[in-house]
Amino acid sequence: MSLKQALLTPVNLAPVTVTAFDAEFKVQRLATARLTEFHARQKELQAANDGEGLNQLAAGLVLHSLLDENGNPMIESVTIDELLAAQPPVAINAALTSVMQANYATSEGLEDAKKD
Repeated sequence: MSLKQALLTPVNLAPVTVTAFDAEFKVQRLATARLTEFHARQKELQAANDGEGLNQLAAGLVLHSLLDENGNPMIESVTIDELLAAQPPVAINAALTSVMQANYATSEGLEDAKKD
């Protein structure tokens, strides 16, 4: 494998477990570009004062990150509209916070956060 290939091959990080919606879920870590896209879209929606769009954006990122029992992203079996119909904003936002912590924190930081 060339150094360029090594640089562009995604690092295989093991999913981490988070508590969301009163259950334990494995979370896959997302690529930096995907997270940057999320933050840019979030800023646009905040500037437009688009609460519905923000809710859909948050639900979408959560569903792309949480994994089902087979290791597949929940977005493959649950739609954004289904999640929004089932869960209050506070639960979706809490799940989003957990997903973001899983993406940005080190393994040690996640373990320390679980202890607190």
